[in-house]
Amino acid sequence: MNAAAQDKQFANTLARGLELLMCFTPEQSVLGNKEFVARTGLDKATVSRLAYTLAQLGYLRHDKAIGKYRLGAPVLSMGYPLLASMSCASSCGP
Repeated sequence: MNAAAQDKQFANTLARGLELLMCFTPEQSVLGNKEFVARTGLDKATVSRLAYTLAQLGYLRHDKAIGKYRLGAPVLSMGYPLLASMSCASSCGP
């Protein structure tokens, strides 16, 4: 058991949800539950609940035609403050 799993303040469900979001790559921008299971090692039921929740919150978009997910626009809103606050963002002009 790792240190995070023993830490009572650590939110395992949150960590697992973020783990799903980190599965996407530029080469693999569309993923289904089978891919999430293979990449994370989480069980199918857990992946299904996490993906559903992330989709309900907008962090994933579900393409019903192919039964897979894409990242949603709110994911960008998490990274933008970091990018905007980097020193080059304000001093390195176009």
